[in-house]
Amino acid sequence: MKLRNLFLFGVGSIVLLSLVSVGLLTAAAYREALLEQTELRLSTLADSQAKRIEAYLRQSRERVALIASRTQLRRSLLTYNNTGDTQELIRIRRILKDAQFTLPDLFAVSVLDLKGRLVASSNEGLIGRNMAEHRAFIIGSSRVQTGIYEREGGLILNLLSAPLVLESDFLGVILVHSRVSGVFDVSSDYSHLGESGETLVISYNKEGKPVYLTPRRFVPSKVLVEIASDDESSPEMLALAGQEQFIEQATGYHGLPVVAAVRYLAEADWGLVVTLNHEEAFASHAAMTNRLLIIAGTVLPLALLLIIIVVRRVTKPLLGLTKVAAGIKLGNYDQRVTATGALEVRLLADTFNQMADSMTKLNRELNDSNLQLEDVLGQRTAELELMTRAEQQGRALLEASPDAILVVNHEGVITVANERAIQRFGYRHDELVSGSVEMLIPFNRRVQHSSWMAQYFADPRMRTMGAGLDILAMCKNGAMFPAEISLSPIELEQAKLVLVTIRDITEQKLSQEALLESEHRLNLAMTASNDGIWDWQIQTGEVYFSPRWYGMLGYQPGELPNVLETFSHLMHDDDRDATFEAVQAVIDNPELRNYQREFRMRTKQGGYRWILARGSVTERNEQGEALRMVGTHIDITSRKAVEEAMRESERKVSLLMSNLPGIAYRCANDTHWTMEYLSPAFHKVTGYATERFVMGGDSQFSEIIHQQDRDRVWAEVQGAVAKREQYTVEYRILHADGSYRWLWEQGAGVFDENGKLQALEGFMMDDTQRRHAQDQLYRLNEELEDRVRLRTSELKHTNEALLGAKQEAEKANRAKSEFLANMSHEIRTPMNAILGLSQLALSTSLDERQKDYVSKIWGASNSLLDIINDILDFSKIEAGKMDLEDAPFYVEDVIENASSVVQLKIQEKGLKLNVDIGQDVPDRMMGDSLRIGQVLINLINNAVKFTSEGSISIKVTNLRGSEAETYLQFAVTDTGIGISAAQCELLFKAFTQADSSTTRKYGGTGLGLTISRRLVEMMGGEIWVQSEPDKGSTFFFTIRGSNEILVEESALESYADDRILRDILHNKQVLLVEDNQINQQVAQEMLRLVGIDVSIANHGQEALTLLDKHQFDAVLMDVQMPVLDGYEATRALRKIPRFAELPVIAMTANAMAGDREKCLASGMNDHISKPVLQEDLYRTLALWIDPDRALASSLEAGAGDRPSREAEEVVLDADFGLRQMSGNKKAWHSTLDIFARDYQEVVGRLRAFEQQQNWQEAERVAHTLKGVAANLGMTKLAAISAVFEANYGQQNAATAQAFDDLTKAVADVMAEIERLQLEQSVPASLPDEQTNEVDVALLWQTLRQKLQDNDFIADDELDQLATALPEQQEDFELLRQHIDSFDYEQALLVADKLLAGLSS
Repeated sequence: MKLRNLFLFGVGSIVLLSLVSVGLLTAAAYREALLEQTELRLSTLADSQAKRIEAYLRQSRERVALIASRTQLRRSLLTYNNTGDTQELIRIRRILKDAQFTLPDLFAVSVLDLKGRLVASSNEGLIGRNMAEHRAFIIGSSRVQTGIYEREGGLILNLLSAPLVLESDFLGVILVHSRVSGVFDVSSDYSHLGESGETLVISYNKEGKPVYLTPRRFVPSKVLVEIASDDESSPEMLALAGQEQFIEQATGYHGLPVVAAVRYLAEADWGLVVTLNHEEAFASHAAMTNRLLIIAGTVLPLALLLIIIVVRRVTKPLLGLTKVAAGIKLGNYDQRVTATGALEVRLLADTFNQMADSMTKLNRELNDSNLQLEDVLGQRTAELELMTRAEQQGRALLEASPDAILVVNHEGVITVANERAIQRFGYRHDELVSGSVEMLIPFNRRVQHSSWMAQYFADPRMRTMGAGLDILAMCKNGAMFPAEISLSPIELEQAKLVLVTIRDITEQKLSQEALLESEHRLNLAMTASNDGIWDWQIQTGEVYFSPRWYGMLGYQPGELPNVLETFSHLMHDDDRDATFEAVQAVIDNPELRNYQREFRMRTKQGGYRWILARGSVTERNEQGEALRMVGTHIDITSRKAVEEAMRESERKVSLLMSNLPGIAYRCANDTHWTMEYLSPAFHKVTGYATERFVMGGDSQFSEIIHQQDRDRVWAEVQGAVAKREQYTVEYRILHADGSYRWLWEQGAGVFDENGKLQALEGFMMDDTQRRHAQDQLYRLNEELEDRVRLRTSELKHTNEALLGAKQEAEKANRAKSEFLANMSHEIRTPMNAILGLSQLALSTSLDERQKDYVSKIWGASNSLLDIINDILDFSKIEAGKMDLEDAPFYVEDVIENASSVVQLKIQEKGLKLNVDIGQDVPDRMMGDSLRIGQVLINLINNAVKFTSEGSISIKVTNLRGSEAETYLQFAVTDTGIGISAAQCELLFKAFTQADSSTTRKYGGTGLGLTISRRLVEMMGGEIWVQSEPDKGSTFFFTIRGSNEILVEESALESYADDRILRDILHNKQVLLVEDNQINQQVAQEMLRLVGIDVSIANHGQEALTLLDKHQFDAVLMDVQMPVLDGYEATRALRKIPRFAELPVIAMTANAMAGDREKCLASGMNDHISKPVLQEDLYRTLALWIDPDRALASSLEAGAGDRPSREAEEVVLDADFGLRQMSGNKKAWHSTLDIFARDYQEVVGRLRAFEQQQNWQEAERVAHTLKGVAANLGMTKLAAISAVFEANYGQQNAATAQAFDDLTKAVADVMAEIERLQLEQSVPASLPDEQTNEVDVALLWQTLRQKLQDNDFIADDELDQLATALPEQQEDFELLRQHIDSFDYEQALLVADKLLAGLSS
């Protein structure tokens, strides 16, 4: 090749190779740096994601361990395993539901028994599964596991499990289905992962195949998908194999090349892979390569053109030089070059010529030197061989060292590095050797390093670098590791060197930190747990007790001997043997790892504390003998008290539920009405076993609901729940006996704090009887309506016929109202029991859940009782059965009582109550104080309900009056929302309120004001309202009252004036023990007049039962009674210590000498003779209830003048009798009716007793007759009864005379009663003075139909018939007696007889 072409090719090649080399080296270096950066980035992300998942798993493990630690759960499971008691499963299910409520991200909490069967769960759909072969049961039987994922109902759930162990006994496995939000949150976090990066979590499915646990970024809708590739080198398989590394080249699940960081999560046996597509990872490298190619393509042609030009100018003169050089090459040193061309060429020619001259000279000298060089070369070769062997030995020593070793010169340059150093620091050999040692030093230390190095080389010696300091070394990737560095000087003639030995102490540091952390955590745990620690050296008997161990028993540290006997001395005698047997068992048996016991230990103060002790043998010798035992003491006294309180609370709640007349329930909001709880009354109402319908049973409640009612009930309940309102539904169920029963149900939805519906709770009652009665009523109405229509068509041309039809319709309406009133009374009895028991339950120790249930029962019952009360009063008024009292009362007392009833509501709303009673308003008047108070309470309640701030005012004004009558006006004013004029017109109509929204917002039936209007009108007054919206309201009502006070003033007046007697006796609880109904009624009227709450017992045994259940301030005790008389009853109660001071006052007809002493001897405190006078009764009661105030009042009143008991003997003293009944004429006449009924045949009964020689019963009847007659003012009959009682049984002339006198006296009394009753009766006649025969016949037919249907018959119906049949009063009274005693069969026979007489 020609020189020109060669030169052109050479220079061009050099330029081209230079450009290509620079480009390739630059691209390679950039790619290497980019790869390191990507590795650091993905590795850091993988570590971060792994820690997040491990934290989630650790939290999940703690949760399942917390649930598994519940003692009640484990005890119930133990009982179930041993007995199979399904009640324990119910308790377990309740505990599981509580756990799920406290941890809302849980899907279900379940229990597996010893055989792996799922026996209880907060999610009923899981119960019954067999999981004996499932990994959750297998692994969970021995330890907590957290790494199993499965599908369940369209959800992906994490299955966590843990063993349930009680005192080392394996009971089963707790299984938790947890939602996977924690892991999914990690896998779906794509921050720092660009457009193609993602985090994959891998595990094995039930078949043992690898699957993706979490959604993939590019296939988000699929989870738990099997991994298609089975390549063991794939990132997924490497992660599951426990590898942790960075993979530069791999293929992703989508088939694209990726880089990946792999981590293994040993906690769950999961793999974690963080990937990034190659295209994105090396995108900047590809861009840089493209730019280099563009630059090279532009620069290379220009460079070639320039080279050609230069080469042509340079090569021409060089060709001549080449020829001369060729001659010299052949040994012709005499040739010379002609200098032409460029200056450089000429200089080159001159130089070449000079070189030729020199080469000629040097050729000669070279021949001489070759000879000498051969000798020196042989010697040097031998020395080099020795040095090479020494170097090889040194290198072998360096490479054998486990530590990184460097040789550094005084300039800080690394001259030698062993392989361990290259591996640890991550540099290539050529990078490390000849590099600066400072690149291995952290940046913050490099500034000081130069001075440290200078100091060392100034005084080189063997030592450890940075003694006492934490030294860090830095790798190529920037990672740091703690190091221990040793320095050893190397002395050479040519240079000063230092041998640096670098030892990685990461594991040592981690071990030290772990040890310190463990010690720190142990200290924290001991402090936080408040546990006492003991450490027993078994061979020596010496025991160490921690300060807390001493403290929990009230001792100071060191105050007790450090010996085992301290344990025994302080332990309760009943617990000592069993505890030491358990300890000895652990000592003797190496297989028993630990022991746990609960026992009592005596404190320094002498009391006992409950201790939970745990311990284990920590050291044994070669023969297996125990040397050391360590344990803890935990004070569980409070827990024991709580457990006992909970057991008592559960017992009381269970008792409450069992006594409810209806069914309390809690159920799921599903179409099956899946029951979570049913009270014991369920079996009584439905006939089915309760457990069949509660969760886990074989039946659903929806199955027994009538098919025609199911959809309606579901729609009504869902509508109310959606509005968060209470629902009330009525429907039919199939009873176990095959019949259908009606249920009345009221309930509401239960929502959590997030507004999520949890369940439905409510109450059911058997409504069948009311429904049947209602159906009968409807049929009766239809019959009545048919009759009215028939009657109207027949008599449409006559006014009398129209009036008769109207009266029939009104009668039917009253019958309906009477039915509602009676039904309301029937409902009130169980409702009062529900209210009372609910309040008692609320006063006990209940947990929050129980308190919530009982509070809702109490609140719902109150609401229902208010509605029933309103309906009862309204029904009474509609039926004409509302009777008003005409008794004396204090106006101020009525105001005070009404105010006290609503005072709590007023205080709760922060309102102020003002009362203004006019000075001219009389202190006392006659009237019905109860009904006046009822109107006031209703108006004040309304004022409080509609007033949010401000005040409520009550004002009483005397409008006008006379000596005989007073006319009062009451006004109740509020500062509430007010009422519009249009709304005011609707207020006093039944079942209406001012606005339909009022019921929804404030509640109520809309009857209150209607009842108030009717009551006010019945009391001769009127009611009205003045109001404006947003300006408050004032409700006015007026009443007429009589000023005539019928109460005997002689002894009571002194008490009434200063109110002392009323204060003493008001609201006191008195037990009246009396077997006679008339005496009961008389005493009740007297006692209630002064505000005494009276309870009645019919004989002594009933009295003892009531005394055991209730608290009384005094007992009024009759002497002669059946079952148990007053003497024996008093002796029995005096034997009970808490009744030692209870006042017992005899109230008997025995007034003979010695009777009082006999009463006192039996244990009674005092004696009152019949007839009982009010002043005697009040004074005696007050004297024993509050002796100090009663005596003071009596002295001030001068002890009064007591009316003489020696009254004139009369047949019937009406004035005296009225005073005994506190002026209540209706009660007086009702009492006379009862007397006439009960004592009409008293003489015949006494003669029968005489024939039977039943002297005891005869004496009791005569004694009772004497007392009753005296109380009612039948003084002549009372005196004759006393004589008869004294002579009865002697079989002489006096006895015969006594029978004759008694017969005449009884006849006289009966005649007088009949006369008084005829005078008192007011005929309820029809408008026409002459009764229409057709109407009377219709009344009889209606009465007969009701008797056949066992329907309710009102008194006014009987009164109308009685007026129409004056000549048949004897038979009619017999009819009335049968009806009053509900003997409708006999009543029907008498009615047919009367109807036959009417027809004839």
